[in-house]
Amino acid sequence: MKRMKKNKQKYFSGYKNLLVATVFIVTSVIFLSEFTKQVTPSKDVSYTQFEKMAQEGQVKELYVEGQEAQGRLEDGSRFHTRFPENVNWKALVDAYELEVRFGSPANQAGYWYLFPFLSLMLAMLLAWYFLRQSRGSNSGGSGGGPNIFNMGKSRARMFLPSTIGVKFNDVAGAQEAKNELQNIINYLKHPEKYRQLGAKVSRGVLLVGEPGNGKTLLAKAVAGEANVPFFSITGSDFIEVFVGVGAARVRDLFAQAHKHSPCIIFIDEIDAIGRARGSGMGGGHDEREQTLNQLLTEMDGFASEGSNIIVLAATNMPEVLDKALLRPGRFDCRIDVPYPDEAAREQILHIHARRMKLSDDVDIHQLALDTAGFSGAELADLLNKAAVEAARHNDAWVTAAHIDQARAHILASQKAIKPQANPASGDNSLARMYKPSQIKTNFASIAGMEDAKEEVNDIIQFLRNPEHYSRLGAKMSKGLLLVGEPGNGKTLLARAMAGEANCPFFSISGSEFVQKYVGVGAARVRDLFAQARKHKPSIIFIDEIDAVGMHRAADGGSGGQSEHNQTLNQLLTELDGFDTKDEPIIVIGATNRADTLDKALMRPGRFDRRVHVLKPRKADRLKILELYAKDFKLDDSVDLDKLARGTIDFSSAAIANLMNEAALIASRNPDRDAITMADFEEARDKILVGKQAKSLERTQKEIKETAYHEAGHALMHILQPEHAMPLHKVTVLARGGALGIAWGLPETDLDMSLETKESALANIRIALGGRAAEELVFGLQSSGASNDFEQATNTAQRMVRYFGMCDELGPVTYDRQRGLSYSDKTAERIDEAVKKILQESLQSVKETLTKHRDKLELLAQKLIEKETLDAQEVYELLGMEPRKSQRFA
Repeated sequence: MKRMKKNKQKYFSGYKNLLVATVFIVTSVIFLSEFTKQVTPSKDVSYTQFEKMAQEGQVKELYVEGQEAQGRLEDGSRFHTRFPENVNWKALVDAYELEVRFGSPANQAGYWYLFPFLSLMLAMLLAWYFLRQSRGSNSGGSGGGPNIFNMGKSRARMFLPSTIGVKFNDVAGAQEAKNELQNIINYLKHPEKYRQLGAKVSRGVLLVGEPGNGKTLLAKAVAGEANVPFFSITGSDFIEVFVGVGAARVRDLFAQAHKHSPCIIFIDEIDAIGRARGSGMGGGHDEREQTLNQLLTEMDGFASEGSNIIVLAATNMPEVLDKALLRPGRFDCRIDVPYPDEAAREQILHIHARRMKLSDDVDIHQLALDTAGFSGAELADLLNKAAVEAARHNDAWVTAAHIDQARAHILASQKAIKPQANPASGDNSLARMYKPSQIKTNFASIAGMEDAKEEVNDIIQFLRNPEHYSRLGAKMSKGLLLVGEPGNGKTLLARAMAGEANCPFFSISGSEFVQKYVGVGAARVRDLFAQARKHKPSIIFIDEIDAVGMHRAADGGSGGQSEHNQTLNQLLTELDGFDTKDEPIIVIGATNRADTLDKALMRPGRFDRRVHVLKPRKADRLKILELYAKDFKLDDSVDLDKLARGTIDFSSAAIANLMNEAALIASRNPDRDAITMADFEEARDKILVGKQAKSLERTQKEIKETAYHEAGHALMHILQPEHAMPLHKVTVLARGGALGIAWGLPETDLDMSLETKESALANIRIALGGRAAEELVFGLQSSGASNDFEQATNTAQRMVRYFGMCDELGPVTYDRQRGLSYSDKTAERIDEAVKKILQESLQSVKETLTKHRDKLELLAQKLIEKETLDAQEVYELLGMEPRKSQRFA
């Protein structure tokens, strides 16, 4: 019956269109015919011809305007002529009794009359077309276009059960979401069973997940499983510029749904209309808020009427939704649709691979492992891009190489982008998010740090399987503090933890939280944790956490200090605040100034686990060198074990820099194709003491004074074998801003070694050796010893103030910065003790050099001759027993 009625409507509609067209054509023909009569073109005639026509009585009308004349003949034709200036045309008119009028013919229509006619016809045509389009049928779910008659009609598209080919078997992963939705499916299949038992299911279900995770597909699969009609619409389809249109569309959508009950209404991107009210410009009366009000009313209404309608909605921003939308009876069931896990990714890949010709070298299981953090849409896009790549090369099969190229392309487009936050509002966190598939660093990628790796292993296992810990009642520390000197690999370790745990990684610097506007930092902290909860389990890494976590001012501070305090307070709240859930989110902080952190940040439950990331020991340095050596071309003579022994006190970053510097030095020689040990020696010297200043010109007198000065330093290195650091090299060539330099290298790792009073005094004597040699040989004091005095004074200060190595002041620490105050009188005593140590040390050095004056002269003369001597050459020159050499070449 409906089909017959529809055909009948089409039949009459065709006749109406034909009638309108006929009327339009007839009217146009009549108007044009009349117009043609009035606009008969006039012919130009000469004055002689005009005079002849007047003589014969053919002129019926004559209109004169100056020397121009127009008229009509007896046969109705028109003419135009011009009177010569020497002709008295008035006499001619009187002679032939012509009726003369002055001006243009009043009844003559010019072609300009055609313009209003065409405009009128065009307006009539447009009006007819608009009305015809406006009256076009647009039944509730057909999705017709907007017009004045159906503007209040719903734009939802209706899918009948026979057209829905998606079921749960077609949706990979999301098993927990499927289990929760099973009640909805059972209710739609057997609603009477639920009514008999008095049971009620959630009529509003909110699907929450990141774009591409399959929310729409899951909603459609629910309709497929329940075998009911499916109405699909987006939140933006409700909104128009006219207030009330959205509300009308909501009413029409639910009216259509009632007609097809039981059914499912799916509203995608519901945040477009469901945002919290009161934020609009209309004071609660704008179009969006009116639409939301109508949606709330309809949800309450259809639930009370007992209609078998389920409303599914999808969003990736649940935090912006109005509270009234989420209350019981409306969208009271929230279902998270997470990123697919390994098993789900493999299933998704198998589903999409059915329609492709994959070669035997494509390992779907391995591909699932390599695509951690990919959404379902990205996995489909991966295979599609691989197929496109194969087609572009005219290959018959999609190979692993094609998939690798496609994956590299997708990963390049996924590079973490630092968002631009509004400094006035702080609405956005500046943290960069890295998906698991973007993190290629794991424990196998970093050398050394075995103790640190072992200590953080519990956290990795917790992120991999949080349920394993919760079932036993165990709670994992939410905060982990990585403490170590710059370059020791704290950031690399945090990134490797994310790679091992296979979870998202948020990276931000502590300084990026703080701005000049009070409250910005706190807002950024809130946004960062909100983002991390969306992608749980996840890791938040805050580098240089001391920038935001240092001690708070006792009085609350003002200005920038107040902003810092508020930011830190918000960080503490997010770590264990009242509304914080037991979520698998780990916060890792990195600092080399742990002593400056606020005590509240370090208490149990926050950053209560501290991991020290030390400088690499010899075995670790060897592993680091072996790891970096894969990227460099080394000469066969390069001994990595020797390099590891000779890079004591080098951090991981310093070792990487050493390798790069050696490569740069080698590349300057065009004949070289590999890095030698000599290149490493030069690179280490450059890093430790600076580049050689070859362009500096000096007199022989300056070179001689420098030679004795550096010889004094070198002798104090080798004459104190029990406590001084072994000599490495001495030179009179300018390096790193110094005219000459003598430096030593340690024999063993210094990470955990203790500094004794004797070794501290030995270092002071080495520093003062240059000044003592100048006074002994030349009887002068130069500015070249200024840096030496600075080093000696710092060492003496530490002995007196921190190490308790002064008998007069005793084993007491004097440090006002740490709250250990002391009197001005004590300060004077500290100054006196430091001065005494330096004076006694200088006197001791003078006595030593006087005793070994022959060695001083021999070494200084050799330096003038050769400019640079290594430790082995010095020992041989002086006939002394050499200590362990740290030379590379």
